[in-house]
Amino acid sequence: MRGLLMTAAAVLAVGGAALFWRMEARPMQTKHNTLTAAERSEGWRLLFDGTTLDGWRGFRQETMPDGWKVVDGAIARVGRGGDIITVDQFADFELKLEWKIA
Repeated sequence: MRGLLMTAAAVLAVGGAALFWRMEARPMQTKHNTLTAAERSEGWRLLFDGTTLDGWRGFRQETMPDGWKVVDGAIARVGRGGDIITVDQFADFELKLEWKIA
């Protein structure tokens, strides 16, 4: 049985009354942490490879806190760890993510 991926988008105009919310369900990819050829050509890049925490570090730290691990292909907090951020910095970006609730 294939799972469903729930995606949501929200936009709030600061100083205005505009609020947009959209939620949709679509079949999950069978292979996680990959990009399609179209996504690569559009400039998308993976922030997580599904197996390591390469490219991530603790907030205001040089390394990754011990409380974060890769579990079943997902970044998981398994102990005290604090906030994490990417090693690279981004100024203007669009972010897509998938999450598991379990």
